[in-house]
Amino acid sequence: MMNNNELKSFFAKEAQPLQGDEWFSRKVINRLPEKKNRKAQGVMLVTFLLAFLIGGVLYLSIFDSLFETAITLHTILIYITFITVTGIMFYQMVKFADQ
Repeated sequence: MMNNNELKSFFAKEAQPLQGDEWFSRKVINRLPEKKNRKAQGVMLVTFLLAFLIGGVLYLSIFDSLFETAITLHTILIYITFITVTGIMFYQMVKFADQ
C-alpha cells in the first residue's frame, strides 16, 4: 500500500502532459445545472402558502354564503374563477417543487 508522498511522486513522474483544448471548459460549463436561488425559492414558497391560505378563507366564506342565497350566475362565475385560480396555483406549485 502506498502512502500519500509515494502516490504524489508516482503521479508526478507518470503524468501525461495536458493538451490545450480551449473548448473543454466551455463545454463542461454549458452542461452544468443552473444554480438555484434559495432566497427566491423561499419567497415563492411563502407567497404560495399565503395565497392558498387567503384563497381558502375566501372560498370558505363564499361557500358558506352559498346556502343562504339562491344560486346565480354571479356565484357560479365566482366558483369557476376560484377553481381555475386554485388549479393554476397548484400547477405552479408542482412545477416549483420539481425545480
